[in-house]
Amino acid sequence: MVRKREDTAEGCRELALDDRARAADVGSGHMRNTFERSADAWATRAKLLERLATSFNARNAAQRVEQERGLERKDDG
Repeated sequence: MVRKREDTAEGCRELALDDRARAADVGSGHMRNTFERSADAWATRAKLLERLATSFNARNAAQRVEQERGLERKDDG
């Protein structure tokens, strides 16, 4: 499955960098602030997606270990 750029931590970090670059290039203070806020939001989303992925991976690993232990117990009986 191919994910959209905004649905991955790496993509969100790229979007944040793009917005920071745009903020540096605009002359208007309002637009600069808008791009900076957007960059902050993308960076926050990237951190959230990373935490979710880490948590998901840890739960999956724990579940696999638990399943393996269950299979071992059945073999011992």
